Amino acid sequence: MSEAAISLVRETIKCEQGVQKLQMEASGIISLNIESPIDYDSVQVKNFPLSYDAVKFDVQYVRNESSVDDSNSHANSVAKTVGKSFGIIGIFNAKRDTTDTIADTIQRDNSRYEIEGTIVVTAHVQHRNAEVLEPFNID
Repeated sequence: MSEAAISLVRETIKCEQGVQKLQMEASGIISLNIESPIDYDSVQVKNFPLSYDAVKFDVQYVRNESSVDDSNSHANSVAKTVGKSFGIIGIFNAKRDTTDTIADTIQRDNSRYEIEGTIVVTAHVQHRNAEVLEPFNID
């Protein structure tokens, strides 16, 4: 039994060495890289100094009044809450697309599940010495 275990260990080491050798040979042929969706050829990184560091955080609970409201009104209430939160933290550009997407998602979830309510959490962090990608282009 011990001889079989020793033999197994020796063969395992040989196989592992062979695998490492093949991995080294294939490293020039096969590669895996994560590619960023940002188009860095047309983007400049600019220093954007601000006067202060800030964190703006908002949490809201929107109850689904299923006896009174339908799923569309709950979805619209959640979307309005998100829109208001975006206005509070100063994000206006993505407000319309985001609220429409949220309303669609809530409507779909309401049709699949029995939802009692939705917690909306928004956070915005502003750094004193921020770097901004301008213009922000995505491939």
